[in-house]
Amino acid sequence: MDKPLKRVSLTSSGGNRQRIEKEKFLEELKENLPKIQSDVVNLLKCCDKVNDATLSLSMVFMTMFTTIAHYGLASNTQTLDDISNLFQSHLQRSGSNSAWQIKELETIMISFSKIPSLLACRRSIPHLYSILSVSLSLTNIFISLIPSSTFDNTQEADQKATSVINQFLSQIQTFDYDVLDLPYFTGSFHRSLSENLDGSWTYKGVNFTGVIQIGIPPETIKTAMRQGRSPPRVYILTSRLFKADINFAEVEFPIYFNYFIQKGFLIPKYRVTMIGTEDQLSRIKTSFQESVFGPKQEDLYPDYDISQELKDTGYAIDFKKERSVLAVKDPKTGDMVNNLDVFADFTSFKSRTTGPDNEVRELYIEFEMDNVKIKAVRTGGLLQIYENEVLTGIIEENDESSKYEKSLRKEQHQITPVSASQLKTAFEPPAFGVTFIGTSHGFDPKGRTTGFIIWINGFGVLVDPPIQTLEFLSEYNIPAKCIQKAILTHCHSDHDSGLIRQILEGQKIELYTTKTVHESYKRKVNAMTGVKYGIEEYYIYQEVKIGEVTDIHGAQFEFEYAFHTIPTVRFKVSFRGKRSISYSADTCYDPDLYKQLVKDGILTEARQKRLEGFIFDADYIIHESGVPPIHTSVAILNDLPEEIKKKMAVVHCSGIPEFVEVDLNKKVTAPSDQDASGDSYAKSEKIKKKVTNLLIPKI
Repeated sequence: MDKPLKRVSLTSSGGNRQRIEKEKFLEELKENLPKIQSDVVNLLKCCDKVNDATLSLSMVFMTMFTTIAHYGLASNTQTLDDISNLFQSHLQRSGSNSAWQIKELETIMISFSKIPSLLACRRSIPHLYSILSVSLSLTNIFISLIPSSTFDNTQEADQKATSVINQFLSQIQTFDYDVLDLPYFTGSFHRSLSENLDGSWTYKGVNFTGVIQIGIPPETIKTAMRQGRSPPRVYILTSRLFKADINFAEVEFPIYFNYFIQKGFLIPKYRVTMIGTEDQLSRIKTSFQESVFGPKQEDLYPDYDISQELKDTGYAIDFKKERSVLAVKDPKTGDMVNNLDVFADFTSFKSRTTGPDNEVRELYIEFEMDNVKIKAVRTGGLLQIYENEVLTGIIEENDESSKYEKSLRKEQHQITPVSASQLKTAFEPPAFGVTFIGTSHGFDPKGRTTGFIIWINGFGVLVDPPIQTLEFLSEYNIPAKCIQKAILTHCHSDHDSGLIRQILEGQKIELYTTKTVHESYKRKVNAMTGVKYGIEEYYIYQEVKIGEVTDIHGAQFEFEYAFHTIPTVRFKVSFRGKRSISYSADTCYDPDLYKQLVKDGILTEARQKRLEGFIFDADYIIHESGVPPIHTSVAILNDLPEEIKKKMAVVHCSGIPEFVEVDLNKKVTAPSDQDASGDSYAKSEKIKKKVTNLLIPKI
């Protein structure tokens, strides 16, 4: 006897339950018994030997035909003919070779995933998959009743078929018809469950190494790293870029990871491939433009953003010149990169039309991975993957789930005077203080991305809320009415991805930032959401000026532009003239560099002075650290006076090294090899220097 076929099953992520009416199904099944029995007999005639594999295939025919007939899913004659032809072709194939191999049968079983796409236009996908799930479950019951034997004549085969069918009818009298609903998937598709999001999918290659990811939720890079695998290099955008309040096209960090960390700038094959429709690619390029290059020259408003009083001191800012210092350079020419296509391959689906009106029937794309020909086809709400022209996976894309798991870490960063653990037991907003939601960076699989709440007179102001902020507030019983204001520092996805959730899910918040940053955010989010009247209709914009004091909840905020790749605001807030908190935001703090840039005519002396001293006179300093030159190295922070370091909380990093390395000429440089955060640095002639009084906020 051949090796038995594994029991057929559908895996579901959960959802609403649907009930199939057993009595009606049984009635329909009995009415079709003559045809069912004939199919079984005909199949037995074709085979020298009956095995589980052959009869399981025949049962798939039977159950699908009866359920399809009963529920009218294929009332269209052409659709019925297509399905019948598909079944018939495999029936003929089953009789052509008595030594039918199990692996070959499994491939044929996967090809039945064509059926849902044929039926998709007839009835809702959730209903269809509930029916198919029941059909395959009944097939499992049927398989268990089949003996292995050889039949000498048609009469014996007919008797055995009748016996098996009667047993089957008896068994399904007690069958549980409650089945889990969406989503349906088969073949090599797997749910990609991250700590925070439920919604993306990965396809694991059958004949090639690696995966293809469908949907790009925020922090998807962290998900891959937590699972111990390298992030994918091929991404297929979902049919809708936004699901509920979650952006499923957060392309920024997957592109950065493959371009910078995987050295895509040197080895083009390591760059990301983004697959979508022409409209989708246009929209994500608009968003990515704002993140990687910042606003175009005509969309920068430095003169407007800066107060007249500050301009009278000689203060000015030239975003274009400053970006030329920090921007990505071509490794061959040294020129500043200004083309999005350098970072990733943006590949558009092709369309196949049908009918007199040239209606688009399906979208498809063909490419290669490890010399394997891949074809992705989107049709009827389904995405199908072929390898070397063999269908190896199918997934339904109409899954609406974008829920965050409620399993946030119990350990939360604590900052005096109020900590997350204190908030959870008895929430009392402090008069003035800070609670961190996260303190790490966008590539750290273990830490939550930096974001925090500043408390003022019992009310909170969110600063760059991370994507998990809503769950954090719920976990620690923080009322939404306590937090109705937010500050956006800049438009990188590790700083702005959580803001859209606050805007769409919570009360109508007030958003504080400069005109330059705000206009950039609007272009970015409007492109991704496609909202009709613009995202600004969903919140209240409060404009801030560089060099002017802005009152928020009775505290005085002063804003300043940091030194970063795109326009980024930082701030200092004082409360009752006694206590103050400052935040560096993402910045490259490097006094030696500033001096050189003044000589080069890139910075004014007034700009240099504020870059060097704006935040350091506060009582509590929140300062970022990361990979130079777009962030501040731990080595440079370690070179600050001890009295400043003692009042500093270091964020945007996953760890502080015990030692850093300093050039022999005393010029501070970045650590070599790898520091505690796993960041790589260039080597040079250095001496080690112990790190003192630099701490990430403790748990």
